[in-house]
Amino acid sequence: MLYLIQNHHRNNFNKTLNDMHKKRYDVFYKDLGWDVPVKDGLESDQYDIDSAIYMVAPTPEYGVIGGMRFLPTSGPNMIKDFLT
Repeated sequence: MLYLIQNHHRNNFNKTLNDMHKKRYDVFYKDLGWDVPVKDGLESDQYDIDSAIYMVAPTPEYGVIGGMRFLPTSGPNMIKDFLT
């Protein structure tokens, strides 16, 4: 199952989003050792903003197994910020 989570209904997916940030912590901070912002076992950065849209793949057996964040290219985003 995939959830497409936009700001206007984000409150309906608090657990799913929390699990996604926990998975990001596990993968990016613990497994890969990246220097990413971490608080209370969750990874969240400056691009986790109201205009972000998340596609999250939760499963009953394994929790969140994948996720993507979509951002408008007109605002802050990793590609624009790192290439300039």
